[in-house]
Amino acid sequence: MNTQNRISIVEPDIFVSQDMCDTFQAALPQAVCTVYPSVEAARAASAPDGLPDLIVVSADRNGEISASEQDVLWLFDRRVIAIDPRIPQPPPGWAHLSKPFTQQQLIDAAALLLQGHRQWPDA
Repeated sequence: MNTQNRISIVEPDIFVSQDMCDTFQAALPQAVCTVYPSVEAARAASAPDGLPDLIVVSADRNGEISASEQDVLWLFDRRVIAIDPRIPQPPPGWAHLSKPFTQQQLIDAAALLLQGHRQWPDA
């Protein structure tokens, strides 16, 4: 595992995204968080070596994750915490959290995924 955990957060609400970054950095001091306005922007900023280590993405009010087909394919190959999605069967390596969730639930989901777990119990 890397000495740093690179976490991309796709969340339109700046207060929510900052709270997530603060939570990760308090619990995982090696966490480096970057906030993006869209999945497309996060994918464009990713490096060829598979960065980031973890992606947190919020669904819109309809439970949709706003992403192109290429963005969805990119997400499906990564460790993702999806917030309020309406995906009937999550892909391996994804965790689902529903609002409201606690900081501890966010930390637990991140820790499991960063440790390489590919299955997530229902949150």
